[in-house]
Amino acid sequence: MEESSIIRQLAQLRTLSKASAIRKHVELFGYEPRQTRNLPALRAHLAFRIQELYYGGISEQTRQKMKELADKDPMANLCRTGKKPRTPVLGKRYVREWDGVRHEVILLEDGRAEYKGRYFRSLTAVADYITGTHISGYAFFNIPRRKNDGE
Repeated sequence: MEESSIIRQLAQLRTLSKASAIRKHVELFGYEPRQTRNLPALRAHLAFRIQELYYGGISEQTRQKMKELADKDPMANLCRTGKKPRTPVLGKRYVREWDGVRHEVILLEDGRAEYKGRYFRSLTAVADYITGTHISGYAFFNIPRRKNDGE
């Protein structure tokens, strides 16, 4: 693939409809995007991936260094809460009845979720797909909080 092809692909992203952007995401990542309401963000995500595939991504050494730095910086982990973590079981089948329909999802070893032969990035992506609105996959599939030692 030539660099001019990459530039052309990046330019075409500006004109993609939401449906086309979702299809492009599946083509480039192998799963549907978690979030589809923000089309400019989805286009930016696609642009990053196109360039990553052509120019190469972050090296494993750099990833490790970033993780080490984040582990030392409490501000880098603000998303952590005092709540007990939830731990879905890889390889497990999660079942939920919703709107009178039984939905079964298998959480694969690589962390993706399989639902009706389609692959999603997470249980939340499946829950969003089923309900048509954003909802936590953990809450939707009733995955309990993990018990901490000593409780």
